[in-house]
This record gives sequence, C-alpha cells and structure tokens, in this order.
Amino acid sequence: MADFQLPIEKFLEQKVLEYFPDFDMREGTAFRDMMIKPMIIFLQPYRDQVNVIKRNLSLQNFELMNDDEMNSLVANIFVSRRGGVKSEGTVRVYMTAAAQVAFSTDVQFQTVTGLVFNPTNTIAFSAEELALNVEGLYFFSDVPVTAASEGDEYNIDAHAIVFISGGPAGVAKVDNLSAFSKGVNIEDNATLEDRAKTSITVRDLVTKKSISAVLLENFNTLREV
Repeated sequence: MADFQLPIEKFLEQKVLEYFPDFDMREGTAFRDMMIKPMIIFLQPYRDQVNVIKRNLSLQNFELMNDDEMNSLVANIFVSRRGGVKSEGTVRVYMTAAAQVAFSTDVQFQTVTGLVFNPTNTIAFSAEELALNVEGLYFFSDVPVTAASEGDEYNIDAHAIVFISGGPAGVAKVDNLSAFSKGVNIEDNATLEDRAKTSITVRDLVTKKSISAVLLENFNTLREV
C-alpha cells in the first residue's frame, strides 16, 4: 500500500529555507511559534484533501475508497456500480374463515431471523375466492411478496416465513411453500474494480471483450461471461 503521508511541518521549513537559508526556525523561536505551527493547522486539511485525490486516481487503491469515491473513478471509463436486486416469492396465508381480506404493501411477512418481505402490490380476495381455496382446516390466499431490501440473504428456503404483522384479522398461520429467488447483492468495490479492469470504451456485440462488457453492464444477475 502506498504511503500518502504529507508532512506539513517539514514542507514549510523547506520552503522558508529556500528563500532565507540563514533564518532561525529552531523550536521555541517566535517565528516558529507564530507562523510555522499555526500554518500547520491551517494547511493540513488541504493537504489531506490532496492526499485523497491522489489516492483516488488509481484503481489499485480501491480498498481505501468509499462507494462514492469508487463510483466517481469508474465513471471516467463509463462504468457504473450495479445495484442489488430484491428477492421475490409467494407467501400462503391461512385463514380461519372465508371472509373478504386485503393485504396492503405495509403488511410485513417475517422469517425467524428477522428478514422482512412485503406484498408486491396491494391485493384483495373476496369471500367467494377464499371459499374455493381450502387446505385442511383452513382457507388460504397466495400473496406475491418482495424483499424489503436488496441482497442474496433474502433468497430464503421454503417454509422460512413464519410471522405476519399488520395483516387482516383471522390469520391462522403463514408459510412460503417454495424457496425465494432473484435476490442479488449490491456490487462491492472489489467486484466493481475487477469489472472495471475489463471494461472498454467501445461497447458493441461484435468482439469478445465488448460483448462481455455490454452483458455485464446491463444484466445484474450475470457474474461471469
């Protein structure tokens, strides 16, 4: 890792001595106490900012950058960070009676680990519809849901959802009969750096490199071409 230390005090001493080689700047002198030391405080933030700019000019330092800094750097080669994708699935809601029910997008379905899913859209079922959906002792309705956040941790296994909050009255239990899928994490700096190294300015579907660049840029679920 490169050393980005910029010693302000030594820099100021050298600049003064360039023009005044015999100037006395020993510790305790009035000039050092009244000029050099205050200037260190004033100039340090500017040198720190120069340090950050210098660091952010190279992909080699991607581990030191925050997301915004990395985004700005790769934008110079027309690359942008790929956003995450929310997992999707269906939750079966079991009711004790065949009555009209509605599920707004504020309803929360939860796993034991606290992962939250919401109905993809507000959805309602009439009493007549529920009367046709019978499983054992219960009537049921299937509600399409989407994860509250992006990430592959929301690709849960079947039977992982066990709680509901904010739902209608008469709910006996909830369950996801199938596993959820499509959840993808937001691209981290390491992955973005690796993709930026193979990106090019010519984007078409003619050459091998450009085909890879186009596909990886436009399809979030692709990880390798």
